[in-house]
Amino acid sequence: MTGTHRERSAEAPGEVDGSPRVGSFVLLRPVGHGGMATVWEARDADGRPCAVKIVSGREAGAALVEEVRAQAALDHPHVVAILDHGTLDAAEAASLRRAGASPAARPPPRAGEPWLAMPLAPHGSLDRFDLPLTWDGIRDLLVMLLEALAHAHARGVIHRDVKPANILVFDLPPGPGLAPLVRVGDFGIAHALGAAAGGRARAGTPRGMAPEQFLGDLAEQGPWTDLYAVGCIAYELIAGRPPFPGEDFAGLRSAHLLQDPRPIEEDDGLPRGIGAWVDTLLAKEPHRRFAFAADALAALRALGRPRRLVLRPGRGSREATTLGFTAAGLRTVD
Repeated sequence: MTGTHRERSAEAPGEVDGSPRVGSFVLLRPVGHGGMATVWEARDADGRPCAVKIVSGREAGAALVEEVRAQAALDHPHVVAILDHGTLDAAEAASLRRAGASPAARPPPRAGEPWLAMPLAPHGSLDRFDLPLTWDGIRDLLVMLLEALAHAHARGVIHRDVKPANILVFDLPPGPGLAPLVRVGDFGIAHALGAAAGGRARAGTPRGMAPEQFLGDLAEQGPWTDLYAVGCIAYELIAGRPPFPGEDFAGLRSAHLLQDPRPIEEDDGLPRGIGAWVDTLLAKEPHRRFAFAADALAALRALGRPRRLVLRPGRGSREATTLGFTAAGLRTVD
């Protein structure tokens, strides 16, 4: 007993068995780094797997806590649950620094920085996968996304950064061309970080930002802003390319504000009217889009059936394949 007590008492504050601890969670290893956050694989007090996201910058704390509280109030099978949240204390921040928790380009963790815990997505996020899907798979994926957003919109919660990196994969597709089980996370996180940085209205990711976000017009933002981003995702799932490719902010801003994407070709593997549905989501003026996710969902469900079962191109692909000839599975993008 004495030896065990000495072993534990020698352990540094903020650590359990030599691993960093945040709240009641033991951090095992970092599994992802974003522009403003690091995600850790962790275990809760009962040993169950989970993920802990630690956000860089104490300035984001107050705004982030409000957004996390809003997401924590959501209860839907396709919304990522918030298990707990808080801010780092001095011992926790020190233990993370000892563990080398921050990439070289980012300042080391400091007391007061916010964190949140959520269920661990065993397959990461949607942006890691090349998903050749049939129309049924595309529709089911969009239904999951829109159901999650409809639940949030009905409760006054706007995401403002809907993108594949914020759509987490909890189960792989049951077969070729079918959709994985996904849940939407990070509601309002980009908005909170933008507020802390003084760029409140422009928060988002350029490839999927609505025109009103590029213009910094907060009064024009609402559920329809999320639906523009859904349109970008739907376009890429169907066409195999984003509506406006590229990474340059100025070029993307110009394209989203002024250009129309190449029209979707409605072949036999797509339902009639899908092009008009996506065009409504991608309308430049907010009043021309669906007002709420529930409206977009109803219109999606009203579309008919395609004439053939066709595997749509995955991300970066160019051609669709009739399922009688090829059945490509899920492929991880390196």
